[in-house]
Amino acid sequence: MPKKVLTPEEAEARRLRRNEQCKQYHIKNRERRLAYKRENHAKNKAHRLQKMKEWREKNKERRNVYFKEWWRKNRSKASYAASSSGAESDDSSSSTNLLMLSEVALQVKVEAPASDSAVSEEEVMSPIYYLKDENFYCPFA
Repeated sequence: MPKKVLTPEEAEARRLRRNEQCKQYHIKNRERRLAYKRENHAKNKAHRLQKMKEWREKNKERRNVYFKEWWRKNRSKASYAASSSGAESDDSSSSTNLLMLSEVALQVKVEAPASDSAVSEEEVMSPIYYLKDENFYCPFA
């Protein structure tokens, strides 16, 4: 079967139609690629944020462990230095002792009397009278 010979007008119309089809194909392809990129970007961002959250939690736990080790080590050093030297000259050891005392103060439970009239003056004065001649270690004296 012989090939049909096209007139110049028909060839031009066919070329324009083919051009338009290619243009539409490229436009759709670009939209598809951009949609895929957007979706992938959102997934990656969500995954990255999740990982950052996990890392933050893990680092927080790790920092807490390191701090506890550091605190134990330095607290024991400060208490050893305070007991061996007797008098304190540096601010760091006195601040450490303050922190230790504050910890002790937080752990001690103080019970208030039921009423003010329930405590007599003799009961309040008697422990002080008996303990006034005792020598207690006081790091701040």
